[in-house]
Order: sequence, then C-alpha cells, then structure tokens
Amino acid sequence: MFIALSIPVLIVSIVLFQSASGTLSLRYLNMSSYHFYVLVASAFIGSTLTAQGIVQTPILYGVSNPFVIVIGWLAVMYTMVAVPIGMLFANAAFGCGDGPRLIREYRAKPVEPFFERTDVAMRVSLLIGIMLAIGALLYTWRHLPEVPLLSVVRGQRDPTALAIARTTSRLPISERPFFVSALEMFIVFLQMIALAAYCYWQRWRRTSDLAFFAVALVVTVLSLTYNISKAPLMYFLTGMMIAIVATRGSVSRWVLGAIGGVGLMIAIAMYVLYRNALAEGEIGLASVAYNLIAGRLATGQLLSFFVALDIFPRVQPHLWFSSTGRLIHEVLGLPFAQDYGLQLMAYIDPDGVRDGTAGHATSIFLGEAWANFGWLGLTLFPPLVGFLIQSVHMWFVRARKTPLHVGLYAYMAFTFTLTSGVQMFYYPAWLVQVLMVTLLFVGLATLIRLLGRGAAAGQVGVVPAADGALTAS
Repeated sequence: MFIALSIPVLIVSIVLFQSASGTLSLRYLNMSSYHFYVLVASAFIGSTLTAQGIVQTPILYGVSNPFVIVIGWLAVMYTMVAVPIGMLFANAAFGCGDGPRLIREYRAKPVEPFFERTDVAMRVSLLIGIMLAIGALLYTWRHLPEVPLLSVVRGQRDPTALAIARTTSRLPISERPFFVSALEMFIVFLQMIALAAYCYWQRWRRTSDLAFFAVALVVTVLSLTYNISKAPLMYFLTGMMIAIVATRGSVSRWVLGAIGGVGLMIAIAMYVLYRNALAEGEIGLASVAYNLIAGRLATGQLLSFFVALDIFPRVQPHLWFSSTGRLIHEVLGLPFAQDYGLQLMAYIDPDGVRDGTAGHATSIFLGEAWANFGWLGLTLFPPLVGFLIQSVHMWFVRARKTPLHVGLYAYMAFTFTLTSGVQMFYYPAWLVQVLMVTLLFVGLATLIRLLGRGAAAGQVGVVPAADGALTAS
C-alpha cells in the first residue's frame, strides 16, 4: 500500500523540481536538482520501504509506537512536494519567474577572470590558501595519537579507530592557539579551492593550472578521508560534477560514469578496510555494496529521524532554540542544551557514548526540525529549506561567472545538505564563515595585484595618472 501511495507523490515531486531547476538530468546537475536526488536517495526510498515493512533493523525495534513509522513516511512525502514548492516561491519572490531559462543561460555563459586576463593575483591567493590548509592538516595529524585511516589500514581494532576519529580528530579549542584554529578552518575550504582550481584549468588549459588542480585535488581527498569518513568524499565528487556542468555546460556520459565509478570504488575500498578491522572473516563485495546503498544511503540518516519522532517529546522535551549557538547562550546567560544528534545517540547507543566510540546520530533535516520545533518544524521547514536553497542558487546564476564564483557555487551546493539538520538554515554561522574566507581570498588577491602593479611601475619608471592610466614619469 505505501509503495502504491508513494509513486504519485514522486511523480508530482519530479514535475515540481523540474519546474524549479530546469532539468533533472545528471548531465546538467545544478544546485536545485542535486537536492532532488538527495531527498530521493536518503529519504523517499528508505521511508517507503520502512513503512512497507521491507526494511527491518534493530534500531526500529526500540520505537515505542509503530505509528511513528507512518508519521515519518507522511513527513517525507510532504517534504518531497514542499521543498520544490519553496523553490518556486523563491523564483517568484526574486523576479526569476523563468528560473530554468536563467539556469540554461548560466551554463552557456563562459567563465571569466576575476580581475584580468591572466588572473595571477587570484591564483596566488588560492595557492596561499592551499599552503595554509596543508599546514593545518599536518598540524592536526601531528597532534593525533594515530591517523585513523592508517590505523584501519594496519588492521587496528575498530573501537580504537573510531574513538580516535570521533573524539580526538578535532582537538579541543582550549588546547589550540587562536591562529591555529584559524589555520584549521582552511581545511574545510580546500574543497572550494580545488573546485576553483579545476575551473582555471578547464578555462585556460595551462600546465601550471593543471598542476595546481592536481595538488589541490590530492590534498582535498586526504583531508576528507584521513578520519575514515566516506560521505564527505562523495559530496565533494558531486560538487566536482556540478563544477564541470557550470564550466563546460554539461558533463559527458563517460565523465559521469568515471566520477561515479571512482567514487564507488573508493567508498567500497574504505568500507572493506574498515570492515576488515571489524570482522574476523572477509566480507564479499555484494555485502559491501548492499551496506553502502541500503544501510548507509537509503536508511542511514532516516532511522535517526524515526527515533527522534519517538523520543521527542515523550522522553525529552522539544529543544526549540536551546541548542542553537553556544556563544549566544553564554553571552545572554541562557541554558544551553546538547545538539539533538547527541541526545539521540545517548538513547540509541549509551554504551558507545560512554566508551567514546559513538558519534552523532545525524538524521535527515526533518529529525532536527521535529526535535527542536515539533509539528511546527515539520510543517514550516520543508518549504523554507527549498526557498533558501533556491534563493542562493538564483543569486549565483545572476552573478559573475569567475572560477572563484563557480568553486563557491559548487561547494555551497553540497554544503546545503539535507541529511544533517535545519540549524544551518535559521542560524547560518557557517555562511558567515564562508563569506569571511571568500572575502579574505579576494582581499589578499587585491593586495597582491596592487603590490604587483606598484613593483612594475617602479621598474619601468611609470606612475599612475589621476584617471588611473599609466604615464611615463
């Protein structure tokens, strides 16, 4: 019954998403259409199969009321329709009635330099960012008792590797000087720099740009995998596809298959190494593929949503804004509550929390919407999330199309993840951080450009005229 009822919802969702994003073809992937696939893969399929009784897992055995599963399924069905409706409202609100036309024009528009034809200053600025990120990454590795990925490769026991990855891969702020924390922030933006470096190479085809992109790509992959995480690498590869579409107009079927195949092979390889650290015997590739697709993608974040529906407010009261922004609560003297995912994990795996091997029980964004705001959150956030994502999307398609813009566009496309929470949509501290780092790159490039002009003018004996032109001195 649930499968039959879900199919019409999926058809309506496809029509609405296509109206908002212009196309759902993977060859023309963009910020809006990407989130359709995220919802289908991480929420629609899993909720339908779970409601139908096909998915059985120990986590659901602890759910006190079986009707919770039905409520979760209904919430996902509503979300599949409400998110694209919010996107269409954004098109209307910002005068982008024909959003698909703007998106097509954006794909066809050529990439332009940020400053001048060679754009040396911006390239140097991004190179400095890469160097800072490498330093921050080395600093993090140096202060870890063991690099988790290396410990898994050597066959170290799983609980130990998990404890390293989840409790010490991010060092306490109290143990780090401020400048070190600032350096480590650049690790996050390695992905944006790598995507921008790709655009420089694709647009100008210089050997130096290819070398820059290769270094940025290798360092980015290392930064995403050293703590045995798999999902961040998949997100980055998706961002690479979006950057290719934005730069070249489309992604070929061959490249699409290559990116998907490489990503799947890397994920399987990491999963095999990781599971071999867990199990005494070998695990077949079929089991690995099933665990990745069914256990991680289709239901990985969804199951925590069902648990959230069950324990809030039956066991724990709704959090509202009490878990939002520790700094704000400390300044105002307000009580601060743990994030919803930590509270869920304490309920799902109390022994793992005590031993330090349990992480964050991340759910699709509906989980935090319910844990914090109850029915109000489930009702308001799906269209609001669609509205905010499409608002950012429309800003980019109407802005300049430089390598930095494209890198930032592709990076933000997968940063707006629907598989974590809603706090980022109403408390966008991360967005302020993105803007600050972007402005830092632009400011540094501007300074380098001015210094270069001054040095050149001093060497040839010219001075700037009042109107900005260069005249002989």
